[in-house]
Amino acid sequence: MNLLVFGGTQFVGRHLVETLLRRGHALTLFHRGITNSGLFPRATHIHGDRRQPYSEAITGQSWDAVIDVNGYIPSELRRSCDALVSRTGRYHFVSTISVYDTESGLELNETSPMLPAIDHTEEVTAETYGGLKVACEREVRDAFGERATLFRPGLLIGPYDHTYRFPYWVQRFVDGGPVAVPDKLDCPLQQLDARDLAEFTADLVERDQPGTFNTAGETATFGAFLAPLRARFLAVEVATVPEARLQEHGIDPMRAFPLLFRLSAARGILADSSRALAEGLRRRPIAESVTDVADWVQSNGAPVRENGALSAAQTARLLG
Repeated sequence: MNLLVFGGTQFVGRHLVETLLRRGHALTLFHRGITNSGLFPRATHIHGDRRQPYSEAITGQSWDAVIDVNGYIPSELRRSCDALVSRTGRYHFVSTISVYDTESGLELNETSPMLPAIDHTEEVTAETYGGLKVACEREVRDAFGERATLFRPGLLIGPYDHTYRFPYWVQRFVDGGPVAVPDKLDCPLQQLDARDLAEFTADLVERDQPGTFNTAGETATFGAFLAPLRARFLAVEVATVPEARLQEHGIDPMRAFPLLFRLSAARGILADSSRALAEGLRRRPIAESVTDVADWVQSNGAPVRENGALSAAQTARLLG
């Protein structure tokens, strides 16, 4: 197939492109040429900015399908859809389960209530992210109708993860103990390996499959997530720190522990992925993902974005 990919050089997009190339597809990647621009010499690369009009390199060609892994702003999606609606068979958009209104407190399926669409700002923050994605989905559906396929992943993990949420924990174990963990080890958490999302996306692209699909990982506890790390780094001391102790030291628990924001609502963050599973989504064991991320971190180092995450020095003071 002749495919156009928006993005494709970072984390999710990178795994997707690796998968599609391995399957023998002809790819054109549209990106800014900033992140990992030397990857994938077998693909055609078009450098550009989604905020600007598209060049003839995009508007002068036709594609079997488009896969969009980095659409966050409704106006950018509108521009992409307008340029490509008559030049491609199907538009695949990677959205997020953050489009759902989690106040319902239910396990979320594809028909669950969604947040209000946000059109009044183009600033992506924790508060606007979900509503902006709702508006992006609307742009794709309005333009392509039944020719739109939407993916709503939850928390994604795996090698090349630049978000620091998952690699933070791996890096802390790699650096050595003690490692402070929250006192919420029994809270549920869903994590899907980005490589599994890539394989599922490629499957649906090849089948020209319409629909909307939650793509979340199996439900496990935060303690189960930590177990493979503790088994791999047996010499590292792990200490449980209550949120109250963090607050006594002026530390925001939501920033101190990456992923803790996912633990703060025990039920509202869980997504039902049975529709995707019925269509062939395969989810590898969390231990395999942890092992591969640990190998990646030890070889390359995790992307260091502290953002208030609990450091080794702060941990020592807390446990002092």
